[in-house]
Amino acid sequence: MRQPPIWSRDFTLLWLANFLMGISFYFLLPTVPVFAVDLLGADTSQVGYLLGLYTLAAVIIRPLAGYVLDAKGRKAAYLGGLVLFALFIFSYQLATAILLLLVIRFLHGLSWGVLTTGGSTVAADLLPSERRGEGLGYYGMAMTLAQAFGPLLGLAVVAGGRYDRLFLMAGAIAVMAVLMATVVHYPTVTPGGKPFSFDAVLDRRVVPIAIIGLFTMMSYGGIVSFLTLFTAERGLNAGLFFLVYAVTMSLSRPFAGRLLDQQGPTPALTTGLLLLVIGFILLGLSQGTLLYVVAAGLLGVGNGNVLPTLQAMAINLVEPDRRGVASSTLFSGIDLGIGLGSTVLGWLGDAVGLSTMFIASGLVLLLPLAYYHFHLRGYYGAKRGRTA
Repeated sequence: MRQPPIWSRDFTLLWLANFLMGISFYFLLPTVPVFAVDLLGADTSQVGYLLGLYTLAAVIIRPLAGYVLDAKGRKAAYLGGLVLFALFIFSYQLATAILLLLVIRFLHGLSWGVLTTGGSTVAADLLPSERRGEGLGYYGMAMTLAQAFGPLLGLAVVAGGRYDRLFLMAGAIAVMAVLMATVVHYPTVTPGGKPFSFDAVLDRRVVPIAIIGLFTMMSYGGIVSFLTLFTAERGLNAGLFFLVYAVTMSLSRPFAGRLLDQQGPTPALTTGLLLLVIGFILLGLSQGTLLYVVAAGLLGVGNGNVLPTLQAMAINLVEPDRRGVASSTLFSGIDLGIGLGSTVLGWLGDAVGLSTMFIASGLVLLLPLAYYHFHLRGYYGAKRGRTA
């Protein structure tokens, strides 16, 4: 029987909006800290706050964003978050002191939490239920491709110290994302009608899935925060790692989603977590380029299996009018994992060294693997039925 298509007009436009939004985000990720140090005289701790406040804002707003998406409709919440995201990029030019930049970063993080929760929810609405895992894999590919190319473009633009040009270009790309998203035909989902309450902003059924996401992203938090220091110690190229990581993650996502659609979450999730364990151990042991590149590839394929699988599990588990809350519950766990990982692994790295820290990051992932197989597999592994 012929399968329904994934690449409808509206899903393609949403994918392009997500890709352009990702490019503008990754324009700023490596360059805002340099802007803060060069022009505003920020110190190391203040640079750390720039990422921490952004993540904290996303964690705070996601539950409310999920509730609004389900109770008030997808279009207004998603487009509103995307428009604010673009406006706040332009506002970076107004930052004349580190305190003002921190305020802008916090507000920008709020818009990021709304639009990323909204975008994944709309994508799930647009995809045929029997190919949702594969489709979400393609949707996530937009962000990983942006992760591969956005930082390189942003650093190239700012090479001459032209931060005004950086913010104008990043803002213009975000405006293009807004234009793409404006012409999407958003599916109508009947509101669930839940009054505002704890259960209305967090789906208890998705919490165990979010816990796996939290552990997975704790380890990734170590990469985001400390890979550059590690590569400096070993004389390796950090840019090469992120390029290999992003490409392998992008390529593996659709295949992992297809495996999920056909066989349920267990094969993709198990394979992904085991590859992450091995990848982190090899990263910690790497002294030369070959093992380092192999580790980057394994980590990319591992996360390319785990993340879309968790997202599809969460979406398939709930009713259509709870998809916004399901997405916000999962992404809150992911955001918390990145924040906790950056902090806890920093302490561990100071105590035992970065090499041992990365090896420990891999071994820790045996915990969510065991948690799934011994406590969740019987229920969540059987939930292959898709909500419409």
